[in-house]
Amino acid sequence: MKHTLITLILILAAWNVSAQSDSTMTRQEMKFTGSLSPRPAMLVDKQPEFPGGTDSLYAYLSRNIQYPLEAISKAIEGTVQVKFWVEADGSITSPEIVKEIGGDCGKEVIRVFSEMPKWRPAMKKGKISRSMVVVPVSFHLPDSQLSTEDNK
Repeated sequence: MKHTLITLILILAAWNVSAQSDSTMTRQEMKFTGSLSPRPAMLVDKQPEFPGGTDSLYAYLSRNIQYPLEAISKAIEGTVQVKFWVEADGSITSPEIVKEIGGDCGKEVIRVFSEMPKWRPAMKKGKISRSMVVVPVSFHLPDSQLSTEDNK
């Protein structure tokens, strides 16, 4: 079952959650809106890029990140930060949570980034370069979901 109610914040771009007013909505009915840009943790001449650019990254994450049931049941919200390497061949390696919020949110972020397709690698001094990227992923429940949890 998909849990697609996660707000991603990359650099200063905030994602907004749009949800129906029905507090019994399923997690499949929850959607993302927004734009993003990954933040490299190393200086490079050209940043690594998800295939198809940031819109494609947004679509990939919105299709694949699932809000963990434990986090929903405990009304856990906050930002998980994941760092990973984009290798010279574009593969994603060593995803690691550098800031956790609990409720299996970090575990879910690691799962999605571990399965991510290859990126276009960074360039440094005209050569393909391995680079590190840090991505903050914010988890936010809609007000209707929080109200439902508070009334239990």
